[in-house]
Amino acid sequence: MEKSKIDFLCEYLEQNTAKQYPIANAELAESSDYIKNGYLKMLAVVMQQSGNILKTQLEVFRRIVEGAKVENAAEDYLRMALDIEIEDYINFCLECKELKLKYRWVLDAIIITCVQEKIEGQLALIAHFCESYEVSKEELRYIAAMAKAILCMNESDYITTYEIKEDTVPDVIFSDYMYLMPKSCMCSNANITIFRPTCQEDVTVQALEKINEIDTPCIKIIGAEIMNNYNLEFCNREKVILEDCRFTGGGYPIRFLDCEHVIIQNCKFAEFTTRTIYIEDISDILIDGCEFSNCMVRYSRTNGDTWKSLGGVIYSGKPKSIKRLNLMDSKFLSCGGINSYHCYYYASEIISNKRCYVCNCQFDNCWNFHAYDEKDPKDRRRTMFPEGSAAENCSFENSAAFCESVQ
Repeated sequence: MEKSKIDFLCEYLEQNTAKQYPIANAELAESSDYIKNGYLKMLAVVMQQSGNILKTQLEVFRRIVEGAKVENAAEDYLRMALDIEIEDYINFCLECKELKLKYRWVLDAIIITCVQEKIEGQLALIAHFCESYEVSKEELRYIAAMAKAILCMNESDYITTYEIKEDTVPDVIFSDYMYLMPKSCMCSNANITIFRPTCQEDVTVQALEKINEIDTPCIKIIGAEIMNNYNLEFCNREKVILEDCRFTGGGYPIRFLDCEHVIIQNCKFAEFTTRTIYIEDISDILIDGCEFSNCMVRYSRTNGDTWKSLGGVIYSGKPKSIKRLNLMDSKFLSCGGINSYHCYYYASEIISNKRCYVCNCQFDNCWNFHAYDEKDPKDRRRTMFPEGSAAENCSFENSAAFCESVQ
């Protein structure tokens, strides 16, 4: 009996599932051909280890290959895997262990291996890769727990996994699987509330207000784009984490009050005309891998002490209430302050009025302008940070001095 048109349609849909539902991996797609091909070939090695590739494993692998935007098909990598040389493995691991992409490879490998039934030999091989990638046991435990939550589509497991979070593993490695989990963009248990919007429409005033209403010790916001015409404020929390977020300046700074730990990672802040971050009574705050662009506080000063401390980007009304502030691997581009009056009252400590440890940061065109486009004159007090701040491996282009102690 000949196939019906419906049979042909079903066959077409089955063969083209990967194209319709690719598992995106932007970092891999933007990598060199060597990394892309090595990444997929090593996943294929894990699959070939058992000698029997299951249908569900192959379907997931095809979707991963499609998301990598490569010319080869999944079957090409499976054939390449059969010709693997020890030198291929060693060379690729040496390259990959320096990249955050290694964490995504481990996640993909675990999901492929466990999507249908766990195969011990494949898991043992993944463990060897982890050793070569220099992935720690704690990092592997965290990735494996998140992989389990994704495979089981269990919201409770997803939330609980964040309680063993390893900060060295960026949340972005999970993002391409997160449309499977959870059903709501906001979820919580007794310890943590997680807000992870899937689209811009999820970021509403109501959602942001709900975050503050939920009484959990920890708050985590991942991948949100927030126009800061809303007064975003975090009070009385053990930990606040902002990761992979984008903030565009409005009428308010982002405020952290009476919190133990604040972590701001891989976030972008742009076009603030108020101070960008306001902090009081914080045990420690880490700003890591962030970018501040055109964050220039506008203020009006016609009298008072000249060379007054400004804190145009990071400001505390009570600097002594902040025990530790670290800035790591971040950029400050055209940041500082602008006095809207044409007068000669200058500003000091234009980036932060709290003493900081600053490492691997870049400062370009950071000044205070005492009258629109007139930057403050050269002076020992024309600084970006308070006396006692420390800079390590930082770059400075067309900017005020780091702090007064190094004038």
